[in-house]
Amino acid sequence: MTGRAAATGLVTTPLLQAISRRVAASEVADVNTAFTITQRVTASLGIAALGTIFSEAALRGDPALGLRRAAFAMSVLALACLPLAWAVRSGEAPVGVASS
Repeated sequence: MTGRAAATGLVTTPLLQAISRRVAASEVADVNTAFTITQRVTASLGIAALGTIFSEAALRGDPALGLRRAAFAMSVLALACLPLAWAVRSGEAPVGVASS
């Protein structure tokens, strides 16, 4: 629960503000809806992936290994997304994304 609260405060809210600032006022509700749907779908996929990583090792008799692998996968994903987060925060368009 603490991790989710930290993610919401440190990542989700600034990201939504950065996205919303680039759209017209009449489209903010649509953007918010699309963002929420995307967030929930990707969270579901992420939980399924982490559960698969953990259960694969746990079924082989080493749940601690499963936890380490899941933590490693989350860390790698977070580090891979760091350049995108910095680009959004600074207002620059990430590589491969057209700026408006």
